[in-house]
Amino acid sequence: MKTTLTVLTLALSLFATSSFAAGTEVKKSIVVNNAKVNKSAAIAVGKNNKADVGSIRMTGAKVKKSIIVNNVKVNKSAAIAVGKGNKASAGSTILE
Repeated sequence: MKTTLTVLTLALSLFATSSFAAGTEVKKSIVVNNAKVNKSAAIAVGKNNKADVGSIRMTGAKVKKSIIVNNVKVNKSAAIAVGKGNKASAGSTILE
């Protein structure tokens, strides 16, 4: 299990996505998503797939006393999910 206690700044560029694994603890932190997504596509095809571009995904992470800032610029981009259970996102902060 990881514990994050510092200021975390993510400068995401094209096709970059950051994920926090299940069980990760984000405490007293600032998480910033400053992605600039331009002319790109995130495509999930099949079954139970995920396609993210310029996103932060926190699935099963424990977020306590933290600030999450989503300052993303998405231009001429697409997020497409085709199939059962698929997810696609562009420039998102996803907390599941």
